Amino acid sequence: MDCRVAEISVNADEEIDKNAIHELESKYDYLVLKVQSGKMLHNIIAADMGFVLAETQMEMVKNKRDWHLEDDALTKRLMEQLTVEPITTEEGLDELLSLITDDMFNTDRIYLDPEFGPKYSARRYKNWTRTEWERGTMLYKYLFRGKYVGFSLAKKHEDDLVCLLAGCFRQYQNTGIGLWIPLVPELYPNMEYKRYTTRISTNNIPVWRMYNHQKYEVAGFDYVFIKHIHH
Repeated sequence: MDCRVAEISVNADEEIDKNAIHELESKYDYLVLKVQSGKMLHNIIAADMGFVLAETQMEMVKNKRDWHLEDDALTKRLMEQLTVEPITTEEGLDELLSLITDDMFNTDRIYLDPEFGPKYSARRYKNWTRTEWERGTMLYKYLFRGKYVGFSLAKKHEDDLVCLLAGCFRQYQNTGIGLWIPLVPELYPNMEYKRYTTRISTNNIPVWRMYNHQKYEVAGFDYVFIKHIHH
């Protein structure tokens, strides 16, 4: 994005450092304050300091032992028609980035923010995807009946498989094909893990419903506040 961005995370057992935030306000154009749920005082302080609630992020979790895909006929049919391929070349990455349209992530807080909007949102996701790929994060493409329908970014952290991002291209959204997104951990070939985790926004109710259908558990909430600084 064409602005200076700072992100602050505060756990429920921590205090918000107002002086540190005021100092950041003098150096940055856009602040993101992520506050762990469980302490109402944090929300009150954030509001008093001029922050606005942009979204609530839910941590979704599922243990590998809890997958029983054979019990769901719809899921089983979908998986039989999906092909998963790693993206390992610059050409493959460029192809993917060219398919991320301005309206693909249309529940994203950057997309919904009138001071940013769709173009900034798409640029953010493209830059994020490229940066993670260059770091060695696993990047996979998904094909449904041979058609390129989406992608995912994930990495291992100890026994956890952590999905950073998964997206279905705009023309395939609201068609039922996107139901593959919660199935990402079981679509990765020969992936060993004990627990799969990801974060989704309460702005994106359709995706939440898909995770709920696959019986994910909600492990925690973070309130995400934002503040634009006009120098």
